[in-house]
Amino acid sequence: MVKVTMVAYNGCLFSSLELLADAFTISNLWHKKLKEEGPLAEPLFETNVVTVKGKPFVTNSGIRVQPDGAFEDVRDTDLILIAPYLFGVHEFPEAIPELIPPLISNYKNNVRIGAICTAAFILARTGLLDGKIATTNWQVT
Repeated sequence: MVKVTMVAYNGCLFSSLELLADAFTISNLWHKKLKEEGPLAEPLFETNVVTVKGKPFVTNSGIRVQPDGAFEDVRDTDLILIAPYLFGVHEFPEAIPELIPPLISNYKNNVRIGAICTAAFILARTGLLDGKIATTNWQVT
């Protein structure tokens, strides 16, 4: 099973992560149905949402969300996905400096890291994109 950790923070565009969580859940449901609940019916994906300290966060739209835990406590994950923010409208998210060390640490432990849209700028702050090509929203240059 692929373990996916989604990183959120105050002001993030949580819909991007929620959309992916729905896609992973739907994949699990179809997998189970097609395997008729046999031995191969184990879910394909496990998802969880974390914040820096495991505290609730408020999305860009003002919805308060309780995460599954703290990013610093993640020890076993295959993929980290970072939520985007509304670039140009909001300041750079204040949680970013605290996200950088665990992102680098996970990368050094061979965890794949994905940045959704403007989260590429967050990932760039880690230095992990130095010398690499990355993409983001076409409106942001």
